[in-house]
Amino acid sequence: MYAWLGNAATQKTPIPCGEGLVHPVSNCGDNIDWGQLYLAGNAVVNVGAAAGFRTFFGSSGKLGPRADSSPMLASENPVLATVVEASTEATYVVFGYDQDVAIRWWGKDFKGLWTREAPTMAEMLEISVMDAARVNAMCKAFDDAEIDKYFKVGGAKFATILSLAYRQSYSSTKLTWNSGGAACKGCKPVKPTHWQFLKEISTGSDLSTMDVIYPGSPLYIYQAVRTMLMLVLLLLVVVLVLRLMLLMLMLLLLVLTSLLHRSPNLPTTCSSPPSST
Repeated sequence: MYAWLGNAATQKTPIPCGEGLVHPVSNCGDNIDWGQLYLAGNAVVNVGAAAGFRTFFGSSGKLGPRADSSPMLASENPVLATVVEASTEATYVVFGYDQDVAIRWWGKDFKGLWTREAPTMAEMLEISVMDAARVNAMCKAFDDAEIDKYFKVGGAKFATILSLAYRQSYSSTKLTWNSGGAACKGCKPVKPTHWQFLKEISTGSDLSTMDVIYPGSPLYIYQAVRTMLMLVLLLLVVVLVLRLMLLMLMLLLLVLTSLLHRSPNLPTTCSSPPSST
């Protein structure tokens, strides 16, 4: 079962950027102002006013009734809620956020990469639940292997720090699907493929700026050996070119110095003074 909640900024409520519908990828400060938040689980999931849910649960121990309309006004403090029974049965809760348009790159809209698996978020939530065991096993195997590498290098604390840095670096990225063609006017057409962007949190809705590329680059290089080798090769070429340029400059200075200090080779004539008779 699932329920969805419209982003508060999409409702007709006083918000910092004005009132009314905010279209996908619109510029409205530093916040995400479009999309829908989803909550799914194997128990009842409802959307409603926070105060009403708390009161109903406090008196009955059960989840309150679903709101009459969704999305709700932000002034009603809407929440997504579920009640989990304390039992031995497996219980799951899944969150999803559908932005409709993930990135607008020079006027071209990119969908999230997840849309390659399912056309709607509701279907994606169902797939995530059905495939949870397999994906969790893959994630655990990968996680154990990485932490083992870190532990061998620097011990338990070092492994913990790198594990957190790994998660933070990749959670700050946005995976999108580029359907191909020219991504911008005058750009070279590309084949359909996934594009990964570095997101910003509170810097004017920018992306892939140096202040996030620099701290994350060691991990991205570590995970892309070919790219690392290419960068090392490029660095060696740059160093070699600079050394050659320096050598040519030194030779040029030597030649100029030699020319400036060379004595002029002018012809000389000898004449005897006039004799008197």
